[in-house]
Amino acid sequence: MSASRSAPLLSSLLLLSALVSGAGTAQAAEPAPTFARHFATFDLRGRSQPTGLVADSSLILRQTHSAPGSLLLDQTYREIGIDASVSPALAEAGLHAEWLPLRILKLRAEAHALSSFGLLGYTLSFPSPASAFGDREVEAREGEEEAGLALRLSLQPTLQVKVGRLVARHTAAFYWHDFSGYRGPVVRERLFDQLQATDGDGMQAHTSLLAWEVRDGPGDALAIVGGFHEWVESFEAETSRQRAGLVAVLIPAPEYAGFRRPRLYLQAGSNLSDRNREGAVFVQGGLGVDLWLAEQP
Repeated sequence: MSASRSAPLLSSLLLLSALVSGAGTAQAAEPAPTFARHFATFDLRGRSQPTGLVADSSLILRQTHSAPGSLLLDQTYREIGIDASVSPALAEAGLHAEWLPLRILKLRAEAHALSSFGLLGYTLSFPSPASAFGDREVEAREGEEEAGLALRLSLQPTLQVKVGRLVARHTAAFYWHDFSGYRGPVVRERLFDQLQATDGDGMQAHTSLLAWEVRDGPGDALAIVGGFHEWVESFEAETSRQRAGLVAVLIPAPEYAGFRRPRLYLQAGSNLSDRNREGAVFVQGGLGVDLWLAEQP
């Protein structure tokens, strides 16, 4: 593996180790009041263009720092978690670490193993980065998908600001994939529907959100609507896409039927530039809940 390809791997592992270490020692380092919360999250997500259905879950330990009266430091946290997801075509499992050192800055690192079932066009190899890999091409090659394992590492810094009811957020996510067990030389990944070189490749994904908080209810209850823009680019395969549209998030109550933060979210828009789907309308969304398992000072 070349130095340029190993850099994202080393950076991801170092940041993940640092965040996990910080999460485990946060109580000793923070003299101000803290409390720990153990909880699980469950989400079911669906999308069109391309079509997909995924069930996500995480088991999380979060340690929150309380600093009443501080706009930047109150309710900051460190967390570690075990993640799992499954779809008709893929399953994945791994770890994440997340740190909110300031209310305006969130850092996240993930290391996930991917298992493809060899179905529905995912982990389908193509002869070159210039190959078309839209729905028509995938359907014509039904049955050629490969079952196998892969690795994905990511770093995801987020800047977020709220002024009154106006919410602004930008996430710059960087991914590295190892699809070396597949024929290649490029393979279709499912997260952003891009091509990745099988000898080690990465992607960058930049997502911006500008939204208005329509409702600020008790606890976590809220409703926001706004617009977003997303730009994704593969490094070696050089595939890319841009899309923009509207987003809505609804948390009607802090708790319902014993579950916390019941939520519904929806995005809809158009593919502004995409080799396979330019101009096509897409819709994606999901629903989810949290289950609090324990809380301690």
